[in-house]
Amino acid sequence: MITCRLFDHSTKQMLLSQVCLTETAMERMKGLLGTKNLNQRNGLLIHPCNSVHTFFMKYDIDVIYLDKNNVIKKIVPHLKPWKFSLCFISKTTLELAAGVAEVLNLKIGQKLTWHND
Repeated sequence: MITCRLFDHSTKQMLLSQVCLTETAMERMKGLLGTKNLNQRNGLLIHPCNSVHTFFMKYDIDVIYLDKNNVIKKIVPHLKPWKFSLCFISKTTLELAAGVAEVLNLKIGQKLTWHND
């Protein structure tokens, strides 16, 4: 996986210092499965992706759906284990620790960018 930093496109403010970007189909399929938790300053970008599930997970996550221009189209806070979520117009999914979307004040319509370390 590639590690990158996540920014608000308009303010250039860094939102997360360490985000993993999936590179392969296997990495996309695995996602966060098998992890014990997700750090508050970390995330997982899955591309291409328009749906996620939390089957076999042991903790809640926030799911942010981005369109082809990296604009937030949908936010699913505190998605519990054993649930499914989807957004047809999404091209990329950002998975965060539960509650982080609110802490970062992420909003629908906000554009995000990321830069490789």
